[in-house]
Amino acid sequence: MLQRVGSKYRLYPHEVTYTKNGEEYTKWALPDKQWWTETAEKHDRINIVEFTEVEVTADMQKRFKEIERMPEGFGSVYQRYVLDGTLPDNFPINHPFRQVIAKNEDESQGQSLIDAEIENMSQGQQMTEMDLRISELEAK
Repeated sequence: MLQRVGSKYRLYPHEVTYTKNGEEYTKWALPDKQWWTETAEKHDRINIVEFTEVEVTADMQKRFKEIERMPEGFGSVYQRYVLDGTLPDNFPINHPFRQVIAKNEDESQGQSLIDAEIENMSQGQQMTEMDLRISELEAK
């Protein structure tokens, strides 16, 4: 899905399903469809079944923009992140991808704090309503 071109990655959301020696495989159609078609023409044991374009969601596109200019060497990690947002547990401390990890952790913690505050406000509202009801009952 990700292909290195010069100093950045390119998003190529195409898969190829093919048979090789009678067994079926599905892989990313890299470097491109033409390469796969020409390879199949040269080798009798490889037959293209189909090419499929994978839908790229807005979230995937956003994550791709975050890693587009990352250094080489961690393509499979970047690819997994683009596909489903999975962040690695261990990653070199001085690597630029650490900024992406930290940003996502900050956003996650921020959302957790917001959720906790909403829960506290909701509980406070319930307590206020109970206090009001108790006051009404005591007044009778």
